[in-house]
Amino acid sequence: MSLRIRLLFAAIAAVPLLALASAPASAQVLGASDVRCAGQFPSTEVATARYQWALWCHDHVPPVTPGLVPAPTPAEWRNRSWLTTDSITDHDDPEYDSIRDRLFPIYLSSSDNTYWNAPADPKADCTLRPYHYVNIGLCVAGCYTEDTKLQFSDGSVGIKSAFDLGRGDLVTLAPDATLDNIQFVNNKVQRYTADLKQEWQAIYTLSMQSGGSLRVTAEHPLLTGDGVIHQAQGLKVGDNLLLASGKPDPIMTIAAKKEFVKVYNVKPVTVDYTTNIVVAGGYLNGSVRYQNEFLDTINSLILRRAISDQVDQFAATPASN
Repeated sequence: MSLRIRLLFAAIAAVPLLALASAPASAQVLGASDVRCAGQFPSTEVATARYQWALWCHDHVPPVTPGLVPAPTPAEWRNRSWLTTDSITDHDDPEYDSIRDRLFPIYLSSSDNTYWNAPADPKADCTLRPYHYVNIGLCVAGCYTEDTKLQFSDGSVGIKSAFDLGRGDLVTLAPDATLDNIQFVNNKVQRYTADLKQEWQAIYTLSMQSGGSLRVTAEHPLLTGDGVIHQAQGLKVGDNLLLASGKPDPIMTIAAKKEFVKVYNVKPVTVDYTTNIVVAGGYLNGSVRYQNEFLDTINSLILRRAISDQVDQFAATPASN
């Protein structure tokens, strides 16, 4: 999917309600972004029901709420109130085949910057949605605090700055990289993921023997010294994270506490496991795909040793007569 022009979600709170209701989706231009909704992780049944409700209301639009000035047109009312055209396009995109049943619409009020959750009943009354809450996207997961630096073609850049600038020149592992032969390529960003606003959420601070550290959410995917991808919440003291050089760096302490923060993540355009390993804070981390499309690979071997590959290739070679 090519990068699409989107509303800069971080700016929504500053947009007056009626302007938001009538403004085009490109009111502020940025590279494609996904919405992350901190603390909202409904079951697949609830997520599916919320989307079905929103789609039904989008296709069977109730009358415009009386008294809105200026009054939105029927098209504006339909395409921002229950489900935006972009939300429908994203939900139906083949890229999201593996996570479609976990995507659900999120609604934000520009008057007080709060969320509203859609009913978990596809047949609920469409007028349950308070008129000042509008759909601004579908929810997905995210990971890094804003001070975390990612590797781009010209060096390390804080993820918030990269998000704000729409940086697309992300560096990732090369397709043929191994634990014994760490190689990188200049990749490209397909989307960024960002919280709509600051929220109280669990942040894990990992401190390593070298003096390095990472601050991530509980579900954040990290590559360990055995080539396996793990969520931060599943790691323990003594486990080795991998520096960008490939050198193992033992975890010395793990501290988890609630912090009032926004977090971010990034999705490369490539879809294989290896090129979705990025460099964050100097360590090899999984992109946001490991929290969505690649969720089933958590706790699985992602990066093998070169000698193992050679042995496998030798074993697969037919013996000569």
